[in-house]
Amino acid sequence: MYRPTAFQEDNVDKLIAFMRANSFATLVSIIDGVPYASHVPLVIAMQGDAVKLIGHLAKQNPQSQALSTELLIIFTGAHAYISPTLYEKHESVPTWNYIAVHA
Repeated sequence: MYRPTAFQEDNVDKLIAFMRANSFATLVSIIDGVPYASHVPLVIAMQGDAVKLIGHLAKQNPQSQALSTELLIIFTGAHAYISPTLYEKHESVPTWNYIAVHA
């Protein structure tokens, strides 16, 4: 994920709080060379210094067989269009404001 320096958050406590508040996540893996995604409710727990993500996939879901591979889990929150008319400088461009954590 592209993370502009001004918007990076590396505070683990804040990231965990966000994941807990937005725990319906997108689980992404590669199966036979093809990206595959499932939407999964997760429980976020601490196990020592490690973050543990606990969830469930149906046995029939092909992604359930790929859990021992590298995975990407995306937690998303609020998002909104930002019009250039909202900026003080008139040379501004539109953007999309959002918050997300990739784990």
